[in-house]
Amino acid sequence: MSWARADGELQDAAVRYLTACVTRDADYIAANSATDGCFTGTTSGRSPPQSLDEIVSHLRGLKKAGWSQLHPTGFVAGDFAWFVDHANGVLPDGNEIGIRTTLLMRRIADEWKVVHFHVSEGVERGGIELGS
Repeated sequence: MSWARADGELQDAAVRYLTACVTRDADYIAANSATDGCFTGTTSGRSPPQSLDEIVSHLRGLKKAGWSQLHPTGFVAGDFAWFVDHANGVLPDGNEIGIRTTLLMRRIADEWKVVHFHVSEGVERGGIELGS
């Protein structure tokens, strides 16, 4: 199976979903996620991955945040799409931090639904030191 860059409509859907994650729009997340039991979501400090109900409940209790830089790169192969980004998130207090994002989508009954997302604090690393 070959893959291609995600088109504008699917790219926009990914941005809307990731925006809903940080603005804590739990209703949007619930409506645009797979409900067939295959959904997982992971956020900073939340381990292991959570079910859709757990994520929706978790989001409802958080203060709204935002993005200052969000430009996920997306690809499609058949009925599966994936997006990644390392963006700048804006915390509720206005400070910015690096955020890693991953979004996996599946076409279900002619609609794209999220089956997994990961949004967490990006951690700067110096890289792996190789032995001599």
